Amino acid sequence: MKRLLLCSILLAWAASTDVLAQYALQFGAAVASDGEHVYVGEGRNLLQNGSVFVFSADADGAWDMHGTIQASDSFESGNGFGRSIAISGDVMAVGAPLANAVYVFERRDDAWLEVARLSAAGAVSLGSQVATDGEHVIAAASGGSDTQPMVAAWMRSENGWVSTGTLDSSLEGQSGFGSSLDMGAGRVAVGASMADGRKGAVEVFAFDGGWTSEAVVSLDTGRDGDMLGASIILEEAHMVVGMPGHDARKGAAG
Repeated sequence: MKRLLLCSILLAWAASTDVLAQYALQFGAAVASDGEHVYVGEGRNLLQNGSVFVFSADADGAWDMHGTIQASDSFESGNGFGRSIAISGDVMAVGAPLANAVYVFERRDDAWLEVARLSAAGAVSLGSQVATDGEHVIAAASGGSDTQPMVAAWMRSENGWVSTGTLDSSLEGQSGFGSSLDMGAGRVAVGASMADGRKGAVEVFAFDGGWTSEAVVSLDTGRDGDMLGASIILEEAHMVVGMPGHDARKGAAG
């Protein structure tokens, strides 16, 4: 339901307003909604730091820019802030893969305050994907030419956000582990769209003091290039997975 609302809000905004965001670079790199506001990432480039634009509706239903969110630290080069966004309740995680970091914000008195900058040893391009359920933050690092992708995790505690390690995949080879993420019902679904000859797969993890693999989802009828797991929605006991390469790249979801 939340995602249907987000789609409706974005379509209404695109049709009804003309804001300075149209001059942004990579505006729309990521989108999220908390049901009242729409958050649109502007990842920008190697030279400029990114932002997240916040939109809200007025009494007449018109969508206007309400403000912007940026990382508190600055870089001489771009940080990629806003290339991924996830919101759950009063917690928001924003990926900044060019800075190899994830920023956590908490809403207090209707304002988003930065409370943590998360990093993970050995990660390259951390924050390419993010997910949160309000108590945990999960982030993918897409890796580099000589570095494997990885997925790292943190948990909220009395001492702030603390690492709970990494999610270790059971998939072999260049699987593209972390190509998409979502959380729900105490589980994390991690897309691996390059697995098994690009047929793709989704690995599901559960938390019990640490994240452990619970199942690998794939299609018996899958074909090379389907790229199952390129996108994921996990909603309670249901999961919808995209496979954009299916049927000669016509694509499908199921």
